[in-house]
Amino acid sequence: FLGRIQLKFLDEAIQKRRENHMVLENIVKQNEEMITLDHSHMSNLSPFAFPVLCKTPEIKEFYLSQFSGAGIEIRPMIAGNIQKQPFYLKYVKDQIPLPNTDLAHKSGFYCGNYPELTTMDRDTICSCLMTKFGKH
Repeated sequence: FLGRIQLKFLDEAIQKRRENHMVLENIVKQNEEMITLDHSHMSNLSPFAFPVLCKTPEIKEFYLSQFSGAGIEIRPMIAGNIQKQPFYLKYVKDQIPLPNTDLAHKSGFYCGNYPELTTMDRDTICSCLMTKFGKH
């Protein structure tokens, strides 16, 4: 029932998420402390979250405090390195080097990207992404 009602708003929600993402991504592209994620292989972009990948864990900690101080909830990057999870270690003893997943695990986080974000909400997120580590 709820899903069928939401389908009426699907195209509008996708468009708003895409717009939010592109605005935030343009800020990240200007910040040399962050890595811009490539989504050119995707024909349709509708992210429920905006991922932030910092170049180092120390830089990540700075941005976590920026977001927290602005009242923006953030979450760890989804997945990260599954080999670091206790349940995984319980069942799989052999580990292989996964440098990219380690980077996401140690230096990534995300904030929500939902259609109801206001311009002020988005501006606040942009402000958090623009402030530079060590230059506040």
